[in-house]
Amino acid sequence: GTLLQGFIADESNDLAVRRLIFGRWGNFSRAFVTMFEITLANWGPPCWDLINNVDEMWGVFIIGYKMTFGFSVVQVIISV
Repeated sequence: GTLLQGFIADESNDLAVRRLIFGRWGNFSRAFVTMFEITLANWGPPCWDLINNVDEMWGVFIIGYKMTFGFSVVQVIISV
């Protein structure tokens, strides 16, 4: 949430988009649930929300996270 607070607070951004980003990333608990979803479930929608509305570099971060931490967690769960 903290990295996106500037985007959410910036009134020059579309209100609907700011609400969308806040809905997934607006505070710790929302960001935590979204990261859990990215790790174990459907990572595409949160990634596309950030790429299309905030900055394309968020895609690099999320794909990198998914390829390292996400796959590692899934492999540990599968192997147990």
